[in-house]
Order: sequence, then structure tokens, then C-alpha cells
Amino acid sequence: MQRDQDFFLQFGDTGTSFFTGVVEERDDPMMLGRVRVRIFGIHPMDRTEVPTEALPWSSVMLPVTEAGASGIGANVPGLIEGSWVIGFFRDGISCQDPIVLGSLPSIAPPNWTGPSSAPSPSQAID
Repeated sequence: MQRDQDFFLQFGDTGTSFFTGVVEERDDPMMLGRVRVRIFGIHPMDRTEVPTEALPWSSVMLPVTEAGASGIGANVPGLIEGSWVIGFFRDGISCQDPIVLGSLPSIAPPNWTGPSSAPSPSQAID
């Protein structure tokens, strides 16, 4: 997949690449609370190029008050389809292991599954 190198240059390519994206799926088959995120600047907004099913599963960071392991504590984040999130790639410029740090305020209906062309970051809600 071709990536826009300017995306990485804005962070000085320090090995940690932060991202903003939109949640497209939360039905994690492993029940680990992971979500599939279409990441702006990395994944094409056109779902015919990269369908939701082809997006990598993103782990969601939990607070230290939750164990997040062996069914102890709350390990299901409250993200829904259409939630805007911010995170980073644990594997840096390889962009294969996304971690969601938190969500950004946005307006999306609870059953949002995204248009064939999702909004760009420049179309963020005021």
C-alpha cells in the first residue's frame, strides 16, 4: 500500500507515528476490545480500494485501573462505529500495529458504518 510520506515527515520520523482515524468496526472476534480504524493519511478513504475487513485490528489502551487481561476488569472500550480516535503505531513507520489512545469529540449516528468516501481530517466538525 502506497503511503503519503509527508504524513511521516510531519512527525520527524522518530519511530513513533501518531494518527487520527475513524472506527469502522468493533465486533472483535477475539473479544479483546479491538477496533478497526480507517486511518487518515494511511488508508484510502475509498472502501473499494481498502475494505473495512482489510483494516488491521487496533488495540485500545485502557487505564491502569483496568487489568485488560484474563477477563479481569473492563476490557471493552466504549467506542462505536463513527468514533474519531487518536493513536500511534507501536511498530513506527511500518504502520501494522495501531494502538488507540483515546477518542475525539465528533458527531456520528450510532449505526454509522461510513460512506464510500469517509470525511477527511480537514472536514472535521467545528
